[in-house]
Amino acid sequence: SPDVHVFLEATQHALLSSDHAQAYLAKRKIPIDLAIRTGLGFAARGAWPERRGNKHPRLVAPLTSPDRTLLTLYGRSTVMCPKHYRHDFLPGIKGVFHATALEHPTVILTEGVFDALSVLAAQIPATAICGLCIRDQWWKSIKATTIILALDADTAGQARWQTLAETATHYGKRAIYLTPGNLSPHKDLNEYWVATGTLPKALIDSAT
Repeated sequence: SPDVHVFLEATQHALLSSDHAQAYLAKRKIPIDLAIRTGLGFAARGAWPERRGNKHPRLVAPLTSPDRTLLTLYGRSTVMCPKHYRHDFLPGIKGVFHATALEHPTVILTEGVFDALSVLAAQIPATAICGLCIRDQWWKSIKATTIILALDADTAGQARWQTLAETATHYGKRAIYLTPGNLSPHKDLNEYWVATGTLPKALIDSAT
């Protein structure tokens, strides 16, 4: 709705003046210019529209369809809180973060927004598939011909990668999978990025 677009723009302006938000990004080694370029925003405590998540300040990310139509917003708490409240979405269809990367010949698909931002910070095209789902009708509009799946090294990610790889192959894509061993001892790409300042060699080799 128009209200969601207005709210997103307000959070994008708020990001520019929030020391708290910028410190959080720095802690996760995400450059502020990258955050601005990918459309991130910041919602201070009490500003998030959903009651469930508005007790916590949140980094806000736009989720779109592959053609960049805004579908909903994702909010990630920037303070410690129970996992149940850490991630929140506005009502609507879950989309992808940074759909622009899907136009490159090779793209890395991550599970979370900050994993995708970590790959983008390394100057490699990446898109986050929040909710571990790409609708079948969307595959036809994805221009990338090689898909690299770099999902979290947890039960959900490992349970989903094969289905995603099979679907990508069905739609004529070459699918590559980054095994959890390449992330060890870290659970996801952002954790790896923060700890090492780089990405797993297997991922870089596959993407270049």
